[in-house]
Amino acid sequence: MKTKRLEEIKNYIIKQQSATYEELCAHFDVSLSTMRRDIDEIIESGELVKVYGGVKAGDGAADTSFMDFDYKKDTIARKASELIKDGDVIFLGSGTTVGHMAPYLKDKKITVITNNLIVLLNATRYGFKVVSIGGTLDSSTVSFVGTYSVKQISEMNADIAFIGCNAINEQCISNINDMEAEIKKAMIRSSAKTAVLAESDKFNRTSLYNCSQLEDISIIVTDVCKSEELKRVFKEKAVELIEGE
Repeated sequence: MKTKRLEEIKNYIIKQQSATYEELCAHFDVSLSTMRRDIDEIIESGELVKVYGGVKAGDGAADTSFMDFDYKKDTIARKASELIKDGDVIFLGSGTTVGHMAPYLKDKKITVITNNLIVLLNATRYGFKVVSIGGTLDSSTVSFVGTYSVKQISEMNADIAFIGCNAINEQCISNINDMEAEIKKAMIRSSAKTAVLAESDKFNRTSLYNCSQLEDISIIVTDVCKSEELKRVFKEKAVELIEGE
């Protein structure tokens, strides 16, 4: 899809810092006229700057190429962002699905509290206010974790927390990483409501560490839920299901 190609082109240029049109055409296997149109469209975001014979990364562009663009995750992130109102204080947890929310927060009058390095790197790019949760950087999740992180979160309050998970079943949501599970628990406790962002392949699965009972979750945002039984349980436990497809 065109949206995916534009994101891949942008991330390539930001990572390389600059590229010629010929290099870009060869790398992405498109014609020069197509590449020029794509670059013109990307430049409107202010993240790239034209130079003689090519293009370079703008001063405010952050390298988030470690987070590959994913259409399914992007759809979930877009639907989740529609839950946010001006004036809200929100938690954004770790994970690339939550990280895909960053572009949809552009110029919103909100306060974002996060341990997610992807979100932190994008704060200046998209112009939203961010409060950073510190701690120990976990390279596997590109986020800050640990007792200091949990303590910080427990001293704050938010209107809504957006978190990911590794598994959802009829009883709970769970995670493979114990430190991440503690972060999610803290965000849930400190929020008026919680939205879980999860692709459909996370359904009817169980991971090692419990994060929350299902009834403590307000909303689940996913691409599609094909399990009628799980839909019934969500309704029974007053969990709103939002599907992107």
